[in-house]
Amino acid sequence: MRKKAKNVQTNTAKGKLLTALGFALVGLCACQQANCLQFSAVALKKITVISKESNEAVIAVRVVFPKTAELYEKLRTMSSAAYFEQHDALANTYPGDFEFVDIPAVPGQQTSVKVKLNDFRAMAAIVFVRYDSKGDHRREIDGRSKKATITVNSNSFELA
Repeated sequence: MRKKAKNVQTNTAKGKLLTALGFALVGLCACQQANCLQFSAVALKKITVISKESNEAVIAVRVVFPKTAELYEKLRTMSSAAYFEQHDALANTYPGDFEFVDIPAVPGQQTSVKVKLNDFRAMAAIVFVRYDSKGDHRREIDGRSKKATITVNSNSFELA
């Protein structure tokens, strides 16, 4: 008889646990649909910019961290020239939906910065380098990387 009572208690406890898990999953799905639960796809902690450029011009390097899928899709198709031209308009259209880090590429120097975002929900890290020449001059940093090195040349850059 005792075994039956124990089984009933165990089954009741399992039932309560499964019910609680079910409610938690429903709540999680609703929260995710409401966009209140977002995890960062970016593990980036440090960015290093190395300038191989020998002239005296400083080249602008900006790493942008979009927080929404809509903005991410827009940024990943923009050229660097378009991004820098439309930055203020993007900031007005998507207030609070992105953060960025500026790291000037000073000729012959190496500069490292720690990435400290105000909000952890970045979906990606997209590099824009401002050149006078035509081209996209845009690349996406692998979100799993904790470090990124951007090597700037006279009219192109490499990402490692």
